[in-house]
Amino acid sequence: MESVPEKKLQHQSSTPYKIDIHYLRSLTKNFSEDQILGRGGFGIVYKVKQGGQENGEVVAVKKLQMSMAAMDDKQFMNEVKHAMDIYHPNIVRLEGYCYHTEKELKFYNGSYIFVDEIYKLLCFEYLPNGSLDKYFSDTKNILT
Repeated sequence: MESVPEKKLQHQSSTPYKIDIHYLRSLTKNFSEDQILGRGGFGIVYKVKQGGQENGEVVAVKKLQMSMAAMDDKQFMNEVKHAMDIYHPNIVRLEGYCYHTEKELKFYNGSYIFVDEIYKLLCFEYLPNGSLDKYFSDTKNILT
């Protein structure tokens, strides 16, 4: 399993980088509320600085919601591949992905059972001006 070096995620080619779940948990402080940049229909986005250094690169990590996690493996990899192929200065770049399954012990119908906890995450370059939707919905910031 190839993993992206922790010091910097790079997109030198259109090959999707697999990012380790432990690294993403570390970056997001275990998906902490104080790291949340925004929420949308497809998941929660976390703003994180890689490596915890002052000059570390800032990235956005999107954790797909369970409804999106239900997409099959082929659909997920298709999304990753298409997002990696897009290169334009006005579109955020996908840096990598994480697909990870863990067995979790859950209480269900009066007994404990093991269930698969599936994590599907996308890591994007971070752009500081926020989402385009605020420019379309905010009348003070009309695009000219």
